[in-house]
Amino acid sequence: MLVLIPVIVCNVVDNSNVRLAVLVFAANLFVMLLSIVTKSRMIELAVAAVTYVKTFECFMNYYFHCSLMMHFRTLLTI
Repeated sequence: MLVLIPVIVCNVVDNSNVRLAVLVFAANLFVMLLSIVTKSRMIELAVAAVTYVKTFECFMNYYFHCSLMMHFRTLLTI
């Protein structure tokens, strides 16, 4: 859920500043929850944060690519 909700929000919003704010908020929330629930060192939290952001980026690239392909298919059928 921590990855899916920000992806949905970012797909609805077109402003890049808002998308960046959503990503920063979600990553901070993820690291905060991880640090509260587990006894992790700072380096482990940093690696988890980078992994979370890269996963988020992959989701965003996939959805952007799919929406772009749907747009091109619509243009080709006209």
